[in-house]
Amino acid sequence: MRYPWNQISIGWVTILLLPATILLTPFLFFLDHFGYSLLDSGTIFSLTIIMGSSLFCSLLMYFGGRILHSIIVAVLITFFIDIQFELIEGAGLWAKYAWLCTALGVFAISWMLKENFFLITTTIFSVFFVVTLGQWFLSRPADDPHFKKPNPGTVGQYLPRIIHLVLDAHIGIEGIPQDTALGQEMKADLESFYQKNGFTVFGGAYSHFPMTLRSISNYLNFSANPDAATPQGDPYYDDDGSEPHSLLQNRYFELLSRQGYIINVWANALLIDYCSESAVVIENCEVHPPLRMDLLQDSDLFLVKKLRVVFSHFLNLGYTVPGIGFAYGHFREALSEKGFDLPPWNWSPPRPLMVLSSLKALDTLSEKIGTLPPGNVLFSHLIIPHAPFVTRSDCSLNPLLEQWEIEGGKYSLEQKNTSFSREERYLLYFQQMKCIYRKLDILFEQMRKHGIFDDSIIIIHGDHGSRIGRYDMRAKYLKHLSTRDLEDYFSTLFAVKHSNGKKNYSTIKQPIEDLLAKTVFPNIEITNKPKESKPFFYFRGKEGRQPRNFFW
Repeated sequence: MRYPWNQISIGWVTILLLPATILLTPFLFFLDHFGYSLLDSGTIFSLTIIMGSSLFCSLLMYFGGRILHSIIVAVLITFFIDIQFELIEGAGLWAKYAWLCTALGVFAISWMLKENFFLITTTIFSVFFVVTLGQWFLSRPADDPHFKKPNPGTVGQYLPRIIHLVLDAHIGIEGIPQDTALGQEMKADLESFYQKNGFTVFGGAYSHFPMTLRSISNYLNFSANPDAATPQGDPYYDDDGSEPHSLLQNRYFELLSRQGYIINVWANALLIDYCSESAVVIENCEVHPPLRMDLLQDSDLFLVKKLRVVFSHFLNLGYTVPGIGFAYGHFREALSEKGFDLPPWNWSPPRPLMVLSSLKALDTLSEKIGTLPPGNVLFSHLIIPHAPFVTRSDCSLNPLLEQWEIEGGKYSLEQKNTSFSREERYLLYFQQMKCIYRKLDILFEQMRKHGIFDDSIIIIHGDHGSRIGRYDMRAKYLKHLSTRDLEDYFSTLFAVKHSNGKKNYSTIKQPIEDLLAKTVFPNIEITNKPKESKPFFYFRGKEGRQPRNFFW
């Protein structure tokens, strides 16, 4: 069969197959990798949309002439490369040039090779599609972790198990804003929760750092080093600029191992790799994916809203769609200055599936906790109650997608939140926090059911505050900052339940790395930093190298 423009002979099957396989292959891989069922109505509807889009591309290719045919194929293949391999996004500031060069290269090759190129690429992408579909049907659930018992007669046999949970972006109890009824209720609820479960709570706990990478690496090494988690000269990370960042040094794990503990890690794959470069043996390293769709699939959201979340995450995997959104934003802003208003770009949401992944991990932890023997440490870094705020207090998903908020927008050149938006975001943040404590109640109930709650050590803490502040935590905004802003960023949770059942509440300002040393290793001098005369913090960015005293 020949094109209407009668220049290249090629089968109509090729015209239909090439766009379909290019678009379907990465989408099927995306759904499978993040746990969305093939038999779900949302999947079927999604595939229908993809097939409709590919058919539209096929019609354009058939009737549009040779140039348009080559342009469409070049754009589709560049999109595939961008989505599947993240090579273009990895180019950073040069991403748009990398995208353009890739597309031009594919276009040039297709133009030179003519029908041979289309036959070869159709064959290749058809194979990709079949293999991806086969993996979906043949994939099996991952094996459950099997916790190891300490050898008989060793010291580990007599050590209490330790459950150590890092709740990312959990504000400290004394840092919870008290200017709203829900804030007052939240503080009272947390005090009651930890009191009834026998915890010692350090309400005045704080982090020196407003960002996860610096906070966690310093916390686990009992230090306050501002050069941690920087691209050059970083003592704690093997940092090549990609995620997750491999943690090179972890004195906390090393000290636990010396005492005879067996180390187990459950962590999100997004930020920190606790296992690959560990100096001690990690018995189980369960890395849950940064995004999970099964909770989204099982939610009561309308199908259209589920599809919007699915497609927005898929399309934002690479640079192509975010690049379009970025360009559209500049165009919209330019027209707005001339009095023309265009609708906002709604295909670049924050990362709600990351939150759902951590909630799913907490559910799994509750199911498996009864098999954790004495002498084991279970360390779990959960990206909750971190933004975006997607759950209601009962852990159902908020059906208003426009409320799936990050911790701050941009309301002026300097301001991150207005008083109104800050209060609004805290209300959503507290709803998500209530969901977490419903799940912690279930976890503790399971531990009691298996008779392991009373004799276990449980450590729960944050890594920084909620970050729902009025200004970004950078030195240039210092003159605008208040005590409230500092608490939003640096006040964080620290609570510990000892096996001896002692409970207490302290409002004294103490850094979390010191609290960890005191509560887990009270008889060992291990700090890696000078004694603090006054509490201090570091700003974000390059200017965050000099400590600043808190003015709270």
